[in-house]
Amino acid sequence: MWSSDATKNLILSQSVGEVANTSICATPDGGFYVSWLDADEGYSLFLQRLDVHGNAMWASNGKLICRRDIRSIITYGLSVDPDGNAIVGIDAGIAALHAPGGPVLAFKVSPAGDFLWGSTGITLSPPDVVVSTVLCCATSDRGAVFTWGKTEQEDLISLTKLDAAGNQVWATNVARDTPDAALTPTNIIASDNGSVIYAYVQSINKMSGTYNSVFTQKLAAGNGANLWGDTPVTVVDSSVATGVTLPMGVVPTLITDSAGGAVFGYSLTDTTERIYVQRMNSTGRPSFAPNGTPVSGNLIDASAARFGFDPRDGRVYIAWNANYTGMSGVRAQCLDNAGALLWDEAGVALAAYEPLAFMSPVAMLPVTGGVIAAWIQQPPQAAFLPQPLRTSMLDPSGAPVWQNPVVDVKTSATSTTDNAVGALSTAGYGAFAWTSDDYTVRAQNINPDGTLGVAS
Repeated sequence: MWSSDATKNLILSQSVGEVANTSICATPDGGFYVSWLDADEGYSLFLQRLDVHGNAMWASNGKLICRRDIRSIITYGLSVDPDGNAIVGIDAGIAALHAPGGPVLAFKVSPAGDFLWGSTGITLSPPDVVVSTVLCCATSDRGAVFTWGKTEQEDLISLTKLDAAGNQVWATNVARDTPDAALTPTNIIASDNGSVIYAYVQSINKMSGTYNSVFTQKLAAGNGANLWGDTPVTVVDSSVATGVTLPMGVVPTLITDSAGGAVFGYSLTDTTERIYVQRMNSTGRPSFAPNGTPVSGNLIDASAARFGFDPRDGRVYIAWNANYTGMSGVRAQCLDNAGALLWDEAGVALAAYEPLAFMSPVAMLPVTGGVIAAWIQQPPQAAFLPQPLRTSMLDPSGAPVWQNPVVDVKTSATSTTDNAVGALSTAGYGAFAWTSDDYTVRAQNINPDGTLGVAS
C-alpha cells in the first residue's frame, strides 16, 4: 500500500546488485506497472503491478519477464493496452557474448501475471540481426506496434504490428531507410483509430560537426501506410544553414494530444542550449515555427527537460534543470495552444539556484487545477546525499497550490534517487518509481491535495 511517510517508501524489489532503467505506466484501473532491469540477473527484465491503492499484485521482487545474460544496459519498451495488459518490447541479448542485441522479443502480460503471448514471447526480428533501442506501444484497437534499430545497419529502422492475439498485422515490417545517415528510433505512441506516431533521430557527420535532426511519421492501423505524406515530417532541421542541432544523447519527448496529433519537446544547441516545443496536428502540420518555439529563455544551459500535456485545455507544461555560472536550479513554464508563454519569459522557479548543486526534473503531471511537478534536489557533489524527491503543484497561473508549496515524497538521507520516473494515475494522483544505491526499486505516490498515501 502507498506509504504516508516519505521516509518509508514502498519497496518493490530488493536485489544484491545494480537495478536500473525503471519505467512506470498507468493502468486503466488506476494502478500502475513498474519495470526495471536487474544486473545481478544479467540485466533481466522484471515487472510489478500495483493496484490503485499501491498494493503489489504479484510476488515480492516482481515477475521475471525476460531472462537475459548481458553486461550492459539497453533501452526497452513498456506500454499498457486498453484491457490493462502490459506490452513489453526488449532485445533478447546475445548470450554467447554476454552483450545486448537481437533478436527483438514481444511480450504481453495480463493483470493476473499470465504470459498471453507465451513465456518466451514472440520473436520479431531475425536471430542473426543485432538490434538496438527496442520500443513499443499498445494501440487503441488492442494491438501493439514495435520498433527497433539495427546496430549493424544504422540507416534502417523497422516497425511491425501485432494484433491482440499476437498475429502480425502488417504484411511486412515498415522500414525507414536513409543511406549515409545513422537513424535511432526515439519514441512511439498510440494515436487515433489504432494508428501510431513515431519519431527518430537522424545523425549526419559533416566536416564541421555532427548534425542531429528529428523526424516523425504517422502510420495507419491496418497496413502501416504513411498518413503524413510519403516522406517523414521534419520536427528539427539540423544543418549548417539552420545553425541548430539536437545535442548528443538527448531523447525528444513525444506525447499524444488525444486528437490524432502529437506534442514534441526537446532541447536544441546553437550558441546556448534551450528547450523547445513543437506540435503536429492530426494531418502532420506543425503548429509552431520551424524547429519549434523556445520556452526556456537564453540560458547558458537548460537540460534534462520534462514535459506534460493537458488535452483538456491544450496546455504544455515544461520543467528543466537550469544551470547558470556554477549555479543549478529547476524552472517551469507553460504554453497555451498558440505557443504563448504563460508564466513569464523566464518561467517560474521550482527550486532556487544553489552553488555546485545538481537539480534533476522527474515529471510534469497535469491534474485538475494545474500540474504536479517533481524533481530531485541533489546537494553539492562533495555531500552527494541526501537526494530528496520533491513535488509542487502549480495552478494555471504558475502559483503554488498547496499550503506547503513543496512536499517531499522521498527523504531518505542514506540512499540515492536514481532512474526516477513518474506517471499520472487514471484516478488522478501521481506516482514515482526509482532505484537506490542499496539495490532496491522503490515507489511513492502524491495526491492532488499534497498528501502521501491512500487518499481518504
